[in-house]
Amino acid sequence: MTPSEYAKQTKGIEPFDEELSRRVQNLAEQSDKLTEEVISYRKTLPSRRAEAMQRRAEVISALEAKKEEQRRGEEAANAKELEKTATLPKADLKRKSEVAETLQQSVRDITGLQVSILEQATAANEQAKLVKRLRTMPA
Repeated sequence: MTPSEYAKQTKGIEPFDEELSRRVQNLAEQSDKLTEEVISYRKTLPSRRAEAMQRRAEVISALEAKKEEQRRGEEAANAKELEKTATLPKADLKRKSEVAETLQQSVRDITGLQVSILEQATAANEQAKLVKRLRTMPA
């Protein structure tokens, strides 16, 4: 700025403010520190997240194992309780022999049905062959 331009200027220039300069410098330093912290966090975040996920998985596994152990304990307690309260039914010997005889008769009937079905299938096959021969015979 030339002296003539300076003389024409109606506004005066304010004197240099030392306190404002210090404050701006402090804010710039604080901004630099925060930027460095952000960069550091960005570098460590993936590994910290992986560690947190691993700890979470371990806690979930431990909880599931504890629940499974508790369930098995309850099952064992229930089984012991059932053993104490369960009584075997007293079967009548006469009734047992009747049931055994009925089962043996059922086995004989099933065996007879198998033979009967085989015989019927053979007879049906022979009849089909005869019908086929009759149809192919000249009239």
